Amino acid sequence: MRRVLFIIAFVILANPLLSNIDIVPDFLAYILIMIALSKSTYIEAKANGAFKGARNMLIVSIGRLAATYFTVMSIDDVLSLVFSFVFFILEMVLGVSFLLKLFDYFYSLAYKTENTSLLTYISRIKIVTIVILALRLLLSTLPDFILLTRNYELISTGPDYSGLRYVLMGLSFILFIPAWVAWIVLESKLTFRLFTRSVETEIVNEFNEKIENKQLHYEIKSHQRMILFVSLSMIFTFFVRKDGINVFYNSTILVIFICYYFALCIKKQIRLNKHAFILTGVSALQLVARIAETKLLNKYFVSENYTLSNVFNNSGAETLYYYEIMPVVWTQTILFIIGMSLMVYLMVKSSYESLVKNFPLVYEAQDNQFNYKDFKRRVIPSAIVTTSLSFLSITLYPTVISYMPYIDELVKIGYFKVPLYSWALPLFTVLTAVFVASFIVMVVLINENSYKRVYNKISLD
Repeated sequence: MRRVLFIIAFVILANPLLSNIDIVPDFLAYILIMIALSKSTYIEAKANGAFKGARNMLIVSIGRLAATYFTVMSIDDVLSLVFSFVFFILEMVLGVSFLLKLFDYFYSLAYKTENTSLLTYISRIKIVTIVILALRLLLSTLPDFILLTRNYELISTGPDYSGLRYVLMGLSFILFIPAWVAWIVLESKLTFRLFTRSVETEIVNEFNEKIENKQLHYEIKSHQRMILFVSLSMIFTFFVRKDGINVFYNSTILVIFICYYFALCIKKQIRLNKHAFILTGVSALQLVARIAETKLLNKYFVSENYTLSNVFNNSGAETLYYYEIMPVVWTQTILFIIGMSLMVYLMVKSSYESLVKNFPLVYEAQDNQFNYKDFKRRVIPSAIVTTSLSFLSITLYPTVISYMPYIDELVKIGYFKVPLYSWALPLFTVLTAVFVASFIVMVVLINENSYKRVYNKISLD
């Protein structure tokens, strides 16, 4: 299993970068690596270090994805150069640190399993991998520097070569292909030789032996990983447009939570709640509605080649926009709000049940009642605020879509000399950011008042 996860992760990490555009987002690879290392972190300190390095790179990768959004929304392409250079530095520093820790774990595993023939090979592959990483980042950043030659209205510094940027991006893509192939071949060969069937079995047996008396540690860590990945997936609530279509599927958040929730239920770390089945049904319907929305918007703006102004002078455009697209947009929005409310409820409920189940194991009976009340006092108000903000931020999306054809009329109305409609998308982004922030505050409170409190106590014991 670990072999497959590492190979898929390395294939994803090998894909070239085009400026800030990651063809296959790297965060998927780091999630797979964290899953592959999860059991080994209980056995090997170096695996734990590699896990934390992957977690840092996961955050950086999601940051690059957010930067892509702001680059697309920006009028000035030079912002792309700024982000490209910043992430070049971040990924070089943190990426090299992560690879050093990962290969140290590989080296330690080979030595531990007496696979000494791999020791020299691992050392060589480590150097090659770091060089390829540096080349990948360098080739993605260099084409953006040609934007510095761009001439502006009041500034003229010489010939403008910025139009060659896309040519250089294509050239950098071609130049990276040999390194791309070498990366995949070398890493796959290493993974096959290192994670043999006997090694896989030994890791599982040692893990089972290690947690025999520390099952509660493992259970709490599983809960913490769930709320971490759900929190990271909140990026999919943001509005990222291409040809008038939102390319982010907010359904991803609910799908990730449902998969984790049922996985923990199967492991008997969470007591199955009937609301989870309702959430699954709502999420499935919301995903169908979200796909239908994308297809209808694509039909309007691409297939039928309508524009926003066509709504008022073309009966076919009006029917498609207001009588087909908008009902689906509102349907998927309402279903997502219901899904988010159920997800928040299940997160609070499962964390409270974990507190009730585990507290008697580590605390005196007279302390329990106080801590239960403390949990409710801190977490439940935060959950209510988060649910309310989800309603406010998410319902603004269909409102913006429904008023888009009225842009010409709305720009005539202004506040502080800024057209009314110009406030819509920034307001939507701000409200979404506030909602995401409130969600993160809620999960931090859940962790602090349930999982972390018990974990700290049993660690001291």
